[in-house]
Amino acid sequence: AGAVLAGELSLMSALAAGQLVKSHMKYNRSIKDIKAIS
Repeated sequence: AGAVLAGELSLMSALAAGQLVKSHMKYNRSIKDIKAIS
């Protein structure tokens, strides 16, 4: 249960900091420009 909670906290902190969207767009090989997001 502790590992799941730690994973959730990590995911939520990345989402709150905006890193999740940037990394998803960067490594998803999307044709959209990630500079428009930041």
